[in-house]
Amino acid sequence: MVEDFGATVLPEMLGRLRREHPRFEVITETGTSPDLLRRLDAGSLDLVLAKRVAGRQQGAFLCRQRLVWVGQPSVLKRENDVVPLVFYPAPSVSRQIILQTLRENGRQWSVRFESASFSSLRAAVLSGIGVTAFGIGMLPEGLSPLPRSTLPRLADAEFVLDQRPDNTDRVVAAFASILSRAAPRIIQQLAENQRSLRSGEVIANP
Repeated sequence: MVEDFGATVLPEMLGRLRREHPRFEVITETGTSPDLLRRLDAGSLDLVLAKRVAGRQQGAFLCRQRLVWVGQPSVLKRENDVVPLVFYPAPSVSRQIILQTLRENGRQWSVRFESASFSSLRAAVLSGIGVTAFGIGMLPEGLSPLPRSTLPRLADAEFVLDQRPDNTDRVVAAFASILSRAAPRIIQQLAENQRSLRSGEVIANP
Protein backbone atom coordinates (compact mmCIF):
# COMPACT_ATOMS: atom_id res chain seq x y z
CA MET A 1 0.00 0.00 0.00
CA VAL A 2 0.99 3.60 -0.42
CA GLU A 3 2.74 5.12 2.57
CA ASP A 4 0.13 7.70 3.59
CA PHE A 5 -2.65 5.07 3.67
CA GLY A 6 -0.52 2.82 5.85
CA ALA A 7 0.19 5.67 8.25
CA THR A 8 -3.43 6.75 8.69
CA VAL A 9 -6.03 4.13 7.73
CA LEU A 10 -4.31 0.76 8.11
CA PRO A 11 -4.77 0.34 11.90
CA GLU A 12 -8.55 0.30 11.64
CA MET A 13 -8.45 -1.96 8.59
CA LEU A 14 -6.31 -4.51 10.44
CA GLY A 15 -8.64 -4.33 13.42
CA ARG A 16 -11.60 -5.19 11.22
CA LEU A 17 -9.69 -8.04 9.63
CA ARG A 18 -8.74 -9.42 13.05
CA ARG A 19 -12.38 -9.42 14.14
CA GLU A 20 -13.42 -11.40 11.06
CA HIS A 21 -10.37 -13.70 11.02
CA PRO A 22 -8.83 -13.89 14.52
CA ARG A 23 -5.91 -16.00 13.28
CA PHE A 24 -4.19 -14.71 10.18
CA GLU A 25 -0.77 -13.81 8.89
CA VAL A 26 -0.30 -10.73 6.76
CA ILE A 27 2.81 -9.03 5.41
CA THR A 28 2.38 -5.40 4.41
CA GLU A 29 4.78 -3.32 2.37
CA THR A 30 4.70 0.33 1.41
CA GLY A 31 5.96 1.87 -1.80
CA THR A 32 5.04 4.04 -4.74
CA SER A 33 1.90 3.12 -6.64
CA PRO A 34 3.56 2.32 -10.00
CA ASP A 35 6.09 0.02 -8.33
CA LEU A 36 3.44 -1.76 -6.28
CA LEU A 37 1.20 -2.30 -9.31
CA ARG A 38 4.13 -3.65 -11.32
CA ARG A 39 4.89 -6.12 -8.57
CA LEU A 40 1.25 -7.17 -8.51
CA ASP A 41 1.37 -7.82 -12.25
CA ALA A 42 4.55 -9.86 -11.73
CA GLY A 43 2.79 -12.01 -9.13
CA SER A 44 4.88 -11.05 -6.09
CA LEU A 45 2.00 -9.31 -4.31
CA ASP A 46 -1.58 -10.51 -3.72
CA LEU A 47 -3.34 -7.22 -3.07
CA VAL A 48 -2.40 -3.60 -3.69
CA LEU A 49 -3.95 -0.38 -2.46
CA ALA A 50 -2.51 2.35 -4.64
CA LYS A 51 -3.14 5.79 -6.06
CA ARG A 52 -3.65 6.96 -9.60
CA VAL A 53 -4.17 10.32 -11.27
CA ALA A 54 -7.92 10.97 -11.33
CA GLY A 55 -9.48 9.57 -14.49
CA ARG A 56 -6.95 6.81 -15.14
CA GLN A 57 -8.18 3.24 -15.42
CA GLN A 58 -5.88 0.86 -13.54
CA GLY A 59 -7.37 -0.69 -10.40
CA ALA A 60 -10.86 -0.63 -8.89
CA PHE A 61 -11.86 2.87 -7.79
CA LEU A 62 -12.28 3.38 -4.03
CA CYS A 63 -12.50 7.13 -3.54
CA ARG A 64 -11.10 10.45 -4.66
CA GLN A 65 -8.48 12.38 -2.76
CA ARG A 66 -8.07 16.16 -2.89
CA LEU A 67 -4.40 17.10 -2.80
CA VAL A 68 -3.31 20.39 -1.25
CA TRP A 69 0.00 22.17 -0.91
CA VAL A 70 1.52 21.98 2.56
CA GLY A 71 4.40 23.96 3.96
CA GLN A 72 5.50 27.22 5.53
CA PRO A 73 4.63 30.37 3.51
CA SER A 74 7.94 31.91 4.55
CA VAL A 75 9.79 29.18 2.65
CA LEU A 76 8.36 30.40 -0.64
CA LYS A 77 9.03 34.06 0.10
CA ARG A 78 12.78 33.51 0.45
CA GLU A 79 13.10 31.46 -2.77
CA ASN A 80 12.64 34.19 -5.40
CA ASP A 81 9.66 32.44 -7.03
CA VAL A 82 11.37 29.04 -7.26
CA VAL A 83 9.24 26.36 -5.56
CA PRO A 84 11.40 24.21 -3.23
CA LEU A 85 10.00 20.70 -3.35
CA VAL A 86 9.82 17.86 -0.87
CA PHE A 87 8.32 14.61 -2.17
CA TYR A 88 8.48 10.85 -2.66
CA PRO A 89 11.07 9.43 -5.07
CA ALA A 90 9.99 8.65 -8.63
CA PRO A 91 7.80 6.94 -9.62
CA SER A 92 5.13 8.52 -7.40
CA VAL A 93 1.63 9.68 -8.27
CA SER A 94 1.72 12.70 -5.97
CA ARG A 95 5.14 13.64 -7.35
CA GLN A 96 3.78 13.31 -10.89
CA ILE A 97 0.83 15.57 -10.07
CA ILE A 98 3.07 18.17 -8.38
CA LEU A 99 5.50 18.42 -11.30
CA GLN A 100 2.79 18.41 -13.96
CA THR A 101 0.95 21.21 -12.16
CA LEU A 102 4.05 23.37 -11.94
CA ARG A 103 4.94 22.75 -15.60
CA GLU A 104 1.44 23.63 -16.79
CA ASN A 105 1.56 26.87 -14.83
CA GLY A 106 5.06 27.88 -15.89
CA ARG A 107 6.51 27.69 -12.40
CA GLN A 108 10.14 26.97 -11.66
CA TRP A 109 11.05 24.44 -8.99
CA SER A 110 14.00 22.89 -7.22
CA VAL A 111 14.04 19.43 -5.63
CA ARG A 112 15.29 19.85 -2.05
CA PHE A 113 14.39 16.56 -0.35
CA GLU A 114 13.22 13.08 -1.35
CA SER A 115 12.19 10.22 0.89
CA ALA A 116 9.97 7.15 0.69
CA SER A 117 8.96 7.77 4.32
CA PHE A 118 5.78 9.65 5.22
CA SER A 119 7.29 10.74 8.55
CA SER A 120 10.50 11.93 6.86
CA LEU A 121 8.53 14.11 4.44
CA ARG A 122 6.67 15.57 7.41
CA ALA A 123 9.98 16.31 9.15
CA ALA A 124 11.40 17.99 6.05
CA VAL A 125 8.38 20.25 5.63
CA LEU A 126 8.31 21.11 9.35
CA SER A 127 11.99 22.03 9.19
CA GLY A 128 11.32 24.55 6.42
CA ILE A 129 13.24 22.75 3.67
CA GLY A 130 10.39 23.02 1.19
CA VAL A 131 6.74 22.34 0.36
CA THR A 132 4.90 19.23 -0.74
CA ALA A 133 1.39 17.92 -1.35
CA PHE A 134 -0.70 15.72 0.91
CA GLY A 135 -4.29 14.60 0.70
CA ILE A 136 -6.93 16.26 2.84
CA GLY A 137 -7.65 13.80 5.61
CA MET A 138 -4.06 12.58 5.65
CA LEU A 139 -2.22 15.75 6.58
CA PRO A 140 0.57 14.85 9.01
CA GLU A 141 0.35 16.24 12.50
CA GLY A 142 1.57 19.81 12.76
CA LEU A 143 1.12 20.65 9.06
CA SER A 144 -1.57 22.84 7.52
CA PRO A 145 -2.46 23.64 3.91
CA LEU A 146 -0.98 26.74 2.35
CA PRO A 147 -3.46 29.50 1.43
CA ARG A 148 -5.22 28.70 -1.85
CA SER A 149 -3.64 31.55 -3.78
CA THR A 150 -0.08 30.56 -2.86
CA LEU A 151 0.48 27.90 -5.55
CA PRO A 152 -1.56 26.49 -8.47
CA ARG A 153 -4.36 24.07 -7.65
CA LEU A 154 -3.34 20.43 -7.83
CA ALA A 155 -5.20 17.71 -9.71
CA ASP A 156 -7.01 15.09 -7.67
CA ALA A 157 -5.71 11.61 -6.98
CA GLU A 158 -7.77 8.47 -6.54
CA PHE A 159 -7.32 5.49 -4.25
CA VAL A 160 -7.69 2.19 -6.08
CA LEU A 161 -7.63 -1.48 -5.10
CA ASP A 162 -6.22 -4.22 -7.29
CA GLN A 163 -5.60 -7.91 -6.64
CA ARG A 164 -4.31 -10.97 -8.42
CA PRO A 165 -7.11 -12.42 -10.54
CA ASP A 166 -6.07 -15.98 -9.63
CA ASN A 167 -6.21 -15.41 -5.86
CA THR A 168 -7.95 -18.19 -3.89
CA ASP A 169 -6.85 -17.21 -0.38
CA ARG A 170 -9.91 -16.42 1.73
CA VAL A 171 -8.04 -14.00 4.01
CA VAL A 172 -6.81 -12.01 1.02
CA ALA A 173 -10.37 -11.95 -0.30
CA ALA A 174 -11.68 -10.89 3.11
CA PHE A 175 -9.13 -8.08 3.41
CA ALA A 176 -10.00 -6.87 -0.10
CA SER A 177 -13.67 -6.85 0.87
CA ILE A 178 -12.98 -4.90 4.07
CA LEU A 179 -10.90 -2.33 2.19
CA SER A 180 -13.57 -1.93 -0.48
CA ARG A 181 -16.37 -1.47 2.07
CA ALA A 182 -14.71 0.51 4.83
CA ALA A 183 -11.70 2.43 3.48
CA PRO A 184 -13.72 5.02 1.51
CA ARG A 185 -15.84 5.83 4.58
CA ILE A 186 -12.82 6.13 6.85
CA ILE A 187 -10.94 8.34 4.38
CA GLN A 188 -14.07 10.50 4.05
CA GLN A 189 -14.26 10.86 7.83
CA LEU A 190 -10.60 11.78 8.08
CA ALA A 191 -11.21 14.45 5.45
CA GLU A 192 -14.19 15.81 7.37
CA ASN A 193 -12.07 15.99 10.50
CA GLN A 194 -9.46 18.09 8.71
CA ARG A 195 -11.84 20.14 6.59
CA SER A 196 -11.72 23.06 9.01
CA LEU A 197 -8.09 23.57 7.97
CA ARG A 198 -9.17 24.42 4.44
CA SER A 199 -12.77 25.37 3.80
CA GLY A 200 -14.53 23.35 1.16
CA GLU A 201 -11.76 20.79 0.50
CA VAL A 202 -13.15 17.28 1.00
CA ILE A 203 -12.69 13.81 -0.40
CA ALA A 204 -15.87 12.52 -1.96
CA ASN A 205 -17.01 9.77 -4.25
CA PRO A 206 -17.93 11.33 -7.59
